[in-house]
Amino acid sequence: MAIGLGATLATFAVIGLMAVDQAEDDALATRLKMARAVAAQFDYLLTREMQSLQDAAYVRQIDPTDGDSEPERAALREAYLRTVFNGGLYVLDTEGRPHLTEPANLASAQDFRELPHVQSTLSTGRVAVSDAYRDSLGRLLVSVTVPLRDRGGRLTGLLGGDINLMDWQFQRALGSLVLGPGDNLELVDSRGTVIASTRSEALFTTNDHSGRLVQLIARGEDAAGTCHACHAGASGAGGEQVEKQVMAFAPLTMAPWGVLLLEPEQTALAASHTLRTRLLAGGGVLVFVSFLTVWVTAQSIRRPLRQLTAAADIMAAGDLRQPVRLGGRDEIGRLAQAFEVMRRRLKHALDRMGRLNVELEQRVRRRTRELQTSHVRLQEAAAVTQRLYRELQRKEALRSDLLRRVISAQEEERRRVARELHDETSQALTSLLVALKVMEEGADPAAVRSQAHEAREIASQTLTAVHDLARELRPSALDHLGLAPALERFAREYATRHRLELDFQAIGLDEVRLPPRVETTLYRVAQEALTNVARHARARRVAVLLERRRDRVVVIVEDDGQGFDPARVEGEGGAEQSLGIFGMRERAALVGGTLAIESQAGAGSTVFVEVPLTEEVAV
Repeated sequence: MAIGLGATLATFAVIGLMAVDQAEDDALATRLKMARAVAAQFDYLLTREMQSLQDAAYVRQIDPTDGDSEPERAALREAYLRTVFNGGLYVLDTEGRPHLTEPANLASAQDFRELPHVQSTLSTGRVAVSDAYRDSLGRLLVSVTVPLRDRGGRLTGLLGGDINLMDWQFQRALGSLVLGPGDNLELVDSRGTVIASTRSEALFTTNDHSGRLVQLIARGEDAAGTCHACHAGASGAGGEQVEKQVMAFAPLTMAPWGVLLLEPEQTALAASHTLRTRLLAGGGVLVFVSFLTVWVTAQSIRRPLRQLTAAADIMAAGDLRQPVRLGGRDEIGRLAQAFEVMRRRLKHALDRMGRLNVELEQRVRRRTRELQTSHVRLQEAAAVTQRLYRELQRKEALRSDLLRRVISAQEEERRRVARELHDETSQALTSLLVALKVMEEGADPAAVRSQAHEAREIASQTLTAVHDLARELRPSALDHLGLAPALERFAREYATRHRLELDFQAIGLDEVRLPPRVETTLYRVAQEALTNVARHARARRVAVLLERRRDRVVVIVEDDGQGFDPARVEGEGGAEQSLGIFGMRERAALVGGTLAIESQAGAGSTVFVEVPLTEEVAV
């Protein structure tokens, strides 16, 4: 009942608030339509006066370059008397210098070249409307300029007109809208200056909302809303609180101006405020009556509920012998009857559970004996499993030792081949170079000298290739200088050969040598990783990090190539790339290390190798 009543009250409140909001939205929409109507009237007046200037410019064919000033003078005089440009009219050449003015003394009272609207028309060849400004005579003006062109369409100057805002008929255009005693209608330019207002004291001042109005004029947007934040906490000259207002603004299309309608909030939103007050008063009365009804109803059911609660407490304590005695045909009476049925059923169930407990104890004893027998059998099976596991570990150790011996034999064979290539092949090629050089410097013909020179070049290339082969088989820098210098030399040579940008860092290995097997393993794994980058990654950059972290050494090779799916590649056992990954992983495992690969298509690849520096590995 309480929930239904609460839902009804909530629904009533939501509907009432929606009605209040709709009333406020309707009031704001009405004010916005009024502002748009006044803006449309100003657009019409501006369009008409701009058309008057353009008629004077084109119909009368004003041309400051034709040498005949009489048509221009007559056109200026007629426009000065018939249009709203009572501040003066002027014809300027393309440099902004006055050709003719009406009245005549206007040329000496103003430097037209400094005016932004003059500069805009002369630079763009388009009509320009200025903001309010003061000229050298102290007049507050708004100007309109139109371009002048000859018969060929070439810009020959401009025709401009000044509107004196002190006696401008646009001021009277604001009076076409019937306003209340506290309402105000203003025409604001793009800088927030009031150039027309129904309140004379607001003329030529900066509007309180100038920042917001400048943004709306620049975007050509209209807006309507309540103005609270502008006057929050503000006070008038006498210390009185400034009245909150409703604002409606509509921009003009013919000039960077806008029409602002201001009205006291208590007047503009009087209907919605009255509706809200009545809603609150009626809602308060309804809430009071509702809660009074709920309280009376609750009191009528509290006593039987107490009796029912006491009976439930006795049942919860485990005493199911006392029946629930509570009459009545209402909901509480039916609930008491249900409690009584539940009491009898619980009592019957407890009696049956007692009998079942005896049977369960017997089954538990029998099952325990069976479990003890099974436990003995499981212990025997565990012993067999343990023996099998130890045998598997022994075989795994034998396999690892075999792989370690194979890799050691490979490294020893590479060292021997490198030594033989260096000691024998290099000496022979060096002797060949000496002999060929002697032949080249002899007195033989030119053909022999050319052949000798070619042979010397071939021998030099062969010598370089042999040195490279020896260094790849077993880099001497790895034995003499250690892992960090050897790996850095190989990485930089490899990056240069394959045109890769390299970022190499070695941390924590200054003047520190690792166990030989660890150095060899990390060097070969990094070598294979860089080879995979050059063959498969199509990368432009590669980074190599070699770092000692307390009791372990880490090598990270990262590229920005095309990436791949590690799970798919390693599942293809016959693929060249999968064999390389398997080899790197096996090498790392032989020294107790691990290898991990992170990659995905289009995101590059990263190879992580981590080898612990345990006492076993360091031997």
